[in-house]
Amino acid sequence: MSAHHHVQSPANTRDDDADLARWDDDGAPPAQPRSSPAAWRRVGAELGDRLVALSGRQDLLVTCRPGTRSGAPAAYFPTLGEVEFDAGLFAPLQPHEIHPRIVGDEERYPAAWGVFVHEAAHAAHSVWTPPAGADPRVVEAALLLEESRVEGAHLITRPTDRTYLRTSARTLVMPDIDHPTLQGIEHAAGVAALILGRRDAGILDAGETHAVADLCEKVLGADLLATLTNIWTSAHQCADHDATSMLTHAQNWCDALDAAAPALPVPENLVDLLSGAVVVVMDSTAATDAADLAAQDEAINAVAEKSKAQAQDRAQRADQRRRAAASAKSVFNPRRATVNPDGTSAPSSNPVTGTRRPTAAEQSAAARLSRALRAAAYRERTAERTTSPTPPGRLNMGRALARDAQRAAGSVPTAEPFTRVRRRNSPTPPLRVGIAVDVSGSMSAACKPVASAAWIVARAA
Repeated sequence: MSAHHHVQSPANTRDDDADLARWDDDGAPPAQPRSSPAAWRRVGAELGDRLVALSGRQDLLVTCRPGTRSGAPAAYFPTLGEVEFDAGLFAPLQPHEIHPRIVGDEERYPAAWGVFVHEAAHAAHSVWTPPAGADPRVVEAALLLEESRVEGAHLITRPTDRTYLRTSARTLVMPDIDHPTLQGIEHAAGVAALILGRRDAGILDAGETHAVADLCEKVLGADLLATLTNIWTSAHQCADHDATSMLTHAQNWCDALDAAAPALPVPENLVDLLSGAVVVVMDSTAATDAADLAAQDEAINAVAEKSKAQAQDRAQRADQRRRAAASAKSVFNPRRATVNPDGTSAPSSNPVTGTRRPTAAEQSAAARLSRALRAAAYRERTAERTTSPTPPGRLNMGRALARDAQRAAGSVPTAEPFTRVRRRNSPTPPLRVGIAVDVSGSMSAACKPVASAAWIVARAA
């Protein structure tokens, strides 16, 4: 069973005033070393800011200092609304190198962040409290089942924290297993709850925990292990406030161990065997995490390459648009000067030799063409004719008499004597005109009529 539970009962808080530097006579604070308690308090405050997003609570305080009151690397005190965090988890980083308020800074210390995520899961989901007078052994078993339950519940809302929780299992759970407070069958059952329970909660993979599963089955027996598995699986489904169900599962846990303990021989080297199996789990999870990080880096690099290719494609399209604009400027240039593809003026001849005022005949032709274009664009209104058995509409007497005859014959009237006509305006499509003129030297003879035609069409349109 775990040496330290991370949901702690209230304890007397020590006086932190002794950790504060005293003021000198001149009123200035003394120089603080970079690893001073004040520097770690800044780290704790920034952890508290991130705890709001991790736990969904804004009423919690995070204290970070070298060493903890509980003796565990981290602990959550429900009655105090406090998360205690050991600064040693950040080693070898110093406080001035740690900035938890910056999202992404946790990638530099994943082990410490995994422990912090574990405590955030307790703060969010360990909201049940045992009643007064409850059996301490049952409460201890309920807290053991709570370890994997809260992590599974945390993954439902924050699945991306799985990598950090796996790291927490290596840095927080495995050392507790190597230094057990209980021996024999209860220790083997506690290892199964902590390791295999996290497997069933989705924190660890089945392949990684295969060595522990085989050893626990040999020590506990297949029947007892199946019973314990059903208990922690059922505990995973408990609501956060359901203390009754958690204590019931814990009582079933204790009863199953008491019933099986006399019939199970305990190996003398049980702790060594379990420690060896746990080492296999640690190595496997470390390798899996390394593979996940490598895959993540590969995906990031692929996204970066794709973004780079898209940027190059956009730059090429922009360059093509600039070249097209420069070519258009070279053709339609009122200053009668050619333009290079980069937009600069180029010394070259231009077939446009000058401008003149339009003649009366050209103006008259433009007016006639304008009227013709307007007439061509005009659309008659469409008429939609509908009939109905009731007004409004024009009454058709023949259909009215037919309807009366149908009604007199006892059949369902189908004749519709009223006719209505609705006229709707048809949409007028926009007029778009493009003029392309050959400006090569062979067109010199047609230059004047082409210029006249281009002006007439442009004016009319």
